[in-house]
Amino acid sequence: MGVVSGVLLIGVINNLLTLAQVPSFYVQASTGAVIIIAAILTTMASRRSGGVKTRT
Repeated sequence: MGVVSGVLLIGVINNLLTLAQVPSFYVQASTGAVIIIAAILTTMASRRSGGVKTRT
């Protein structure tokens, strides 16, 4: 579910920036920023909960 919502979020951001006629460099930079922020938040949440939990 998290992957699907992430893909939708990135798609919406890309479409909005494209419709606003933002240069493609900034569209790609914003996509990268969203991915980096998501990775940081995931790492922080994992550390707070006591580590990465795996399915068995």
